[in-house]
Amino acid sequence: MINVSLARQLLEEFSKDNEAYQEFIRRISVGIAQDDKVRLLILDSVIKEVATKSDIDALRKEINDLEQRLRTATKSDIDALRKEINDLEQRLRTATKSDIDALRKEMRDTEQGIKTELKSYVDVKFESVNKRIDEIREDMRTYFFGFLGGILATLIAIILTKVF
Repeated sequence: MINVSLARQLLEEFSKDNEAYQEFIRRISVGIAQDDKVRLLILDSVIKEVATKSDIDALRKEINDLEQRLRTATKSDIDALRKEINDLEQRLRTATKSDIDALRKEMRDTEQGIKTELKSYVDVKFESVNKRIDEIREDMRTYFFGFLGGILATLIAIILTKVF
């Protein structure tokens, strides 16, 4: 076992002398490369952290499957939404059409009611005017015959006074 103070001295020496540090690293690297047991130990510890080609392929397949499922789910959601929107649009069109038809009928009924009421009002007024004209005509006849009777009586009186 290396003494802790010796390790500290070695670290301090390496921090002061970069060449010594580089030489130490080279020798350690060569030693690791030449010793099969150490090399295997390092590879074993590193390999646990490294993904293999089969790991990457499996992950790629899993991602592709997930992507395909998402595409299918999204497409079906979009299709369902599209159908729902079309159904809603159709219901709105039907409701709007029936509302417009009801409004048209109501307007026709109102128009017919106003026409009937106006015709009734005009008929009453015309009847009243005709009655008044008939009364005036009757009065005019009376006045005319009275006036004519007066003229006739005057003429007869003049003729009778001249003849007798």
